[in-house]
Amino acid sequence: EQNTAIQIQYGLYNVSQAWIEAPTHFKLQNWSGQEAFKADIYNPNGAIMNVGLKFTDANLKTYYRRAALQPGRWNTVQIPVADLAAGANATAGEGVSSALSVGSMQRVDFYQRNNSNYLALPNYLYFDNVRLGVMEP
Repeated sequence: EQNTAIQIQYGLYNVSQAWIEAPTHFKLQNWSGQEAFKADIYNPNGAIMNVGLKFTDANLKTYYRRAALQPGRWNTVQIPVADLAAGANATAGEGVSSALSVGSMQRVDFYQRNNSNYLALPNYLYFDNVRLGVMEP
């Protein structure tokens, strides 16, 4: 709802991250009946900023996707669950991506890296409405 957003501060590390994991932060681990993982992310910077997402299933297989965030506004990031299940459309260079067992999801990381694909650290973003839902145009 954007009035309860949390600020994530990314520090001066090679990779700085925040995460949500089951069952502490989300109860629904079976995403097989869902269309998309979604999050609203506010970029307070004056330039496009990337955020990395790393999905991990119960078998510790991972899937990586980088998303570009437009400056000075809320951006809805949506990742098709079908892509996670197929290992499709992952972002090359972020990490080794595999097809995930979407029936047993364990963790989602939101990260920044100290490299040319990301703004210089430290920086911060605001997150709200992390959810599963339908794909929007």
